[in-house]
Amino acid sequence: MVGADRLSELWFVEAKDQTLRSAAGANALMVQRLGLLDDGREVLLALPTSDAIESEVRVFVGTPPELIERQVKSPGTSDLSIQVIFDLDGQVATVAFPSPTLASFQPYIVIGNSSFLITELAADQLAPSTDFFCIY
Repeated sequence: MVGADRLSELWFVEAKDQTLRSAAGANALMVQRLGLLDDGREVLLALPTSDAIESEVRVFVGTPPELIERQVKSPGTSDLSIQVIFDLDGQVATVAFPSPTLASFQPYIVIGNSSFLITELAADQLAPSTDFFCIY
């Protein structure tokens, strides 16, 4: 995880459209995928709302109400899935969600050598009181 001195609590959830908005006026982020692990942690993938490209995907992981942004190592999408490799507290993690048009597999996350299934949630299930700690 990036040091806490680089994290800032600047984002909030816009209830009407489930976008993440910056209190500082930076570009908003749209929730792309949201999932729940059995241990209670949530995984959220977000993209800027304007001119988004897959390399701008941002990953947040944590136990609600606090989600911490993680450093993305390699974003990727295909016709079958959205897959992002990122740093999770010093371990390499990979999260994968099926493409929105294909429900071909259950979302999962691999942390180190362990794999866990994710229960996908609708974007409107993100609590408006969630705090987002961002690295940039």
